[in-house]
Amino acid sequence: MAGPSTWGIQVLGFGAGKAPAAVVSTTKIRVTLAVFDEEDSCACTATGSTEIWEDGTNEFGAGLDPDVGDWISGQNMVCAQVTTLNVTGSIDDYTDSAYADCAACNENTYQCEEGFGP
Repeated sequence: MAGPSTWGIQVLGFGAGKAPAAVVSTTKIRVTLAVFDEEDSCACTATGSTEIWEDGTNEFGAGLDPDVGDWISGQNMVCAQVTTLNVTGSIDDYTDSAYADCAACNENTYQCEEGFGP
């Protein structure tokens, strides 16, 4: 042999024996609220009114991970369209459900049924 052999063990870790921090994903989104025209078969349009909703996986949010243009409802059962992701500001509501379009949101949240909605 040409020289002594050394066997070593390389230990890989996360530093000082600490586990990695859990990643909690919550995103504030700006939504434009919908209005339904009871005189026109409850046609749905987006209003100029906006709110900031939080989308999360905690007890307050459904964790929808929405994209701009998606139709969703908040826990206050109002239909809205996502206009901006990752905004700052005070939270008005939390996400609840996602829908294919505004009509499906209206149908499932009863926004334009007699005795409900605006």
